[in-house]
Amino acid sequence: MELREVLNEQLNASHHENGWFVSLLNSITNLSDEEANWKPSEDVHSIHEITTHLLYYNERYLHRFKEEPVDEAKENTFQLAEGVTFAHTRERIHQLYNDWKKNLEAADDLVMNNASEALSHLYLHTAYHTGQIILLRKLQGKWDASQGVEG
Repeated sequence: MELREVLNEQLNASHHENGWFVSLLNSITNLSDEEANWKPSEDVHSIHEITTHLLYYNERYLHRFKEEPVDEAKENTFQLAEGVTFAHTRERIHQLYNDWKKNLEAADDLVMNNASEALSHLYLHTAYHTGQIILLRKLQGKWDASQGVEG
């Protein structure tokens, strides 16, 4: 398997297609704003905050991948923008996945090689936080086990 295929496979697994674990997009379907903003305690991030954090880093790395300027790093990447609904954040995540897919397919081999380590870490980062999302949904009693994770 070529590097491009491996990175596309990892992108799909972490963002779009359930495999050994639930993908990000599948973990955030069928959630209301109330469910997405719920926290078991104040020292835990909500699903919406986690998704905002993932959106921030995935967008940031996409700009780097495309060799575009990247803004200075934010201090709190989990902070929600005022008035932004979870439906809007979820749609941005979905669009970002499509942007990543398109850019990975169009990139030349040198770009792919140079970005491979960062992309691999980005996908692991997404999978890690997706696990947190699943746990939060289970704590709420809002996880459908038929979606990929039982127990």
